[in-house]
Amino acid sequence: MTLTSNKHICYPIIIEPRRTMNHTKYPRQTGIIFSLTIQILTITTALIVGEFKSISRYDALDILGEGAIVTVISAWLIFSITSRPAGSVSNQLMVGLNLILITALLDFMDEFIFYTEGHAWLTTIESLPAVFGLLCMTFALKGLHFEQKTISRQLFKQERFYRNHLLTDYITGLNSAPYIREQINNEIHSSTTQSFSLLMIDISQFDDINLNFGEHAGNQLLSNIAQILMINVRDGDLVCRYAGDCFIILLADTALNEANHIAQDIERSIKHIAFRPQGSQLPLYLTVKSSVITHTSEDNAQQLIDKLSLTLHNKKLVRQAS
Repeated sequence: MTLTSNKHICYPIIIEPRRTMNHTKYPRQTGIIFSLTIQILTITTALIVGEFKSISRYDALDILGEGAIVTVISAWLIFSITSRPAGSVSNQLMVGLNLILITALLDFMDEFIFYTEGHAWLTTIESLPAVFGLLCMTFALKGLHFEQKTISRQLFKQERFYRNHLLTDYITGLNSAPYIREQINNEIHSSTTQSFSLLMIDISQFDDINLNFGEHAGNQLLSNIAQILMINVRDGDLVCRYAGDCFIILLADTALNEANHIAQDIERSIKHIAFRPQGSQLPLYLTVKSSVITHTSEDNAQQLIDKLSLTLHNKKLVRQAS
């Protein structure tokens, strides 16, 4: 999906999330095969050593409840295997959930089969896998805790204090227009906020690059710009993609003069990018325009963004006239 913006004014767009996974498929396949093997062995063992109950002994509520538990744990296991990269935490999650699922499956099978005296040991030990599974999950969650702390530090300039991946732009990894509006409104209504500024960045050649070199080149440019913006802002600031080639930065506790200096630094950084799309023998150097406003009135988020966009539009008109 190619995203464009008006030549003069940036309009927000709703970005449909694309579910992509960049992790290699082989660890995922190994996890699926391992899990299926363990659970098939569990079911097979129960069927071999047990005997079926008569239908009159079935308890529908128990079947429904324990069946739901098996289904939910299976879903957790599938999500864990298919969404995470290979690593110790992923392995611990997979093993822990498999052990818990063994106990859940045996409990579920108890509703349909019973064990003779010679195999009653299976009923006695069927809770043990869940105990070891919970211990394994505890170690996994400890690792996940440190992993999430690292990820949160890396994403701080993209999401600040609130995470909502439904509002994430899959091309740049930044949040999109609805998210920045929400965060601006939070700043407006925050009792601790002194003042803040908004900075809009517009990449002039984006439409031409999309047209001449294709959507992939345009997406690569947007991703590169997003990385540069995050390098040039401070902890506590927020970078979002607002429209096709428009980015908005929320500069917390920042007066207009300081915001203008940040805007100039960002413009210089982007102007020196030697962008080399596939099919171009020479590097392309970008033309960047920016506008800055400071919140000083009772405007809401959308009104502030409209003023910011209008300021950028007027600057374009002035440059064109000169």
